[in-house]
Amino acid sequence: MPDKKNISEGDSFTCPQCHSASIARMESEYDGLTIKRKFLVCAFCRTELPSPAKEKNTGKRIEKRVDQKKLSLLFGDSQAPEEPVIADLLADDHERRFCKNCRHNFITPFKCHCNLHHKEVEPLQDCPDFEPKKKLSSL
Repeated sequence: MPDKKNISEGDSFTCPQCHSASIARMESEYDGLTIKRKFLVCAFCRTELPSPAKEKNTGKRIEKRVDQKKLSLLFGDSQAPEEPVIADLLADDHERRFCKNCRHNFITPFKCHCNLHHKEVEPLQDCPDFEPKKKLSSL
């Protein structure tokens, strides 16, 4: 691992104190509930490392703005994808014929058993002999 003069968080380096290959870790010093300062330490011995030198501001600003029109041309999306309407997806009678909702189903914490077919079933399995559970009337 090469030694670096400017170490930033997550960089590998050889610690000048413990002489082991380590990783720079960011620590924070607090004054009450506010952060007083942030500094880098060795992940093993927690020795404070010299702070990285500030890069000179050249006055040029690099913009990393994403142009949505260019992205849509790149991926071939001329329009935004439409979200499906749930009412259209459930255009049937809105009844799910799952075994867990069937009156013949006997559910235990470990398995679901169909009393009509006398076998173990999956709770979300569709059944052609589905009969809905009867609802209890109010007491």
